[in-house]
Amino acid sequence: MVYEVVKEKWKDVNVELVQIICDKCNEELARVYYSSVSYQVSVIKDCEHYKWIKFGNECWNRLPCRECPLGFNVKQCNEIARKVVKVLRDGTNVYVLVPRE
Repeated sequence: MVYEVVKEKWKDVNVELVQIICDKCNEELARVYYSSVSYQVSVIKDCEHYKWIKFGNECWNRLPCRECPLGFNVKQCNEIARKVVKVLRDGTNVYVLVPRE
């Protein structure tokens, strides 16, 4: 699994900078700014143990599914959804962290 570390806090604006870290190699996988109402993804990186896969909101919200209007391999997308470790939503994109095989 991965873990989160609060790197900085700005109490006057109620924002925290949080790093998502690999538990095996201690590599930074993401940097996220959280506020009381939302969050913003600043950095997304892969390591030798985990990788991020980017989906559109519409696709991610449809999973699991039987057919894809975009023509992607539905079986593969459904398999990714079963292996999810962490999900980050950023605007119209969803970043899904899964273990490397």
